[in-house]
Amino acid sequence: MGETIELTASDGHNLSAYRADPDGTLKAGVVILQEIFGVTNHIQAVADEYAARGYLAIAPAMFDRIQPGVTLDYTAIEQGRGLMMQLNLDNAAQDMAAAASVARTAGKVAVIGYCWGGAMADLAACRINIDAAVAYYGRMIVEWLDQKPACPVMYHFGATDPLIPDEMIEQIKAARPDGVFHTYSTRIPVRDTALTVRSVPIFTLRVQRWPYSARCNFWTRTCKKNLRSNQASSATWFSRQPI
Repeated sequence: MGETIELTASDGHNLSAYRADPDGTLKAGVVILQEIFGVTNHIQAVADEYAARGYLAIAPAMFDRIQPGVTLDYTAIEQGRGLMMQLNLDNAAQDMAAAASVARTAGKVAVIGYCWGGAMADLAACRINIDAAVAYYGRMIVEWLDQKPACPVMYHFGATDPLIPDEMIEQIKAARPDGVFHTYSTRIPVRDTALTVRSVPIFTLRVQRWPYSARCNFWTRTCKKNLRSNQASSATWFSRQPI
C-alpha cells in the first residue's frame, strides 16, 4: 500500500518518508512519528492502517539528519537514544512541518507519535501548523512545558510505566490544562506503554482498540470530519473494527 518518498524541509534538508494513500475518498491527513527505532515495519503498518481507514498517512524518517535510512531492532535502545540525542528540536520541527505539508493536501492534519515520537507530537502542536495531535507516552514533553500547544492534543500514558512516574504525568497535566488525558492501568504486563504496538505480543486487544477509538473520535470533533456516514457514533463504530 505504501511507498517511500522524499521530503524537503525549510532549511533544504532532504529526508525520506513512508507514504500510504487510501483507496477511496480522503478524510484527512495524518503524520505518524516514529519511536527511537526509525521508520520500522511497525510504523509503516500503522501508516497503512490509517490509509485503510481513509487517511493520507506520512511517516517521516526523523533520524535522516543523523543516519539516513536507519531502522533499529527494538532491543537497540541505547543506539536509538544516541541518535535521538543528536537531533535538535528546531530541526525536528522543520522535518515534521515538511511531513505535515504533504499530509495537508488531504485536508486537515493530525500528528500522532509514539514514545519519543509522542513527545515530538506535542512539540509539533507547539511549533508547526497542524489541527490536532495525539501523544503516546511522551516523556520528553517535560523539557519544553513553557511552550504551549496551538491545537487540541490528546495524551496517553501507562500508569505503571517506570520511565514516566505519576508526578511527571501530573506535571504535564498542569502545564497542558486544555489537553485530553488518558492513563491506563496495570491490565498489561511488563510495561503498559506501547498501547498499539502489535509487533510486541504483550498487549490486550481491548486496550489496543480503545485508544484507537478515542483518538479517532477526538479527531472527528477536532477536524470536523465524518469518518463514516450513517453512523450513530464514531467511537462505537471504531470500537467494533479489528485492530
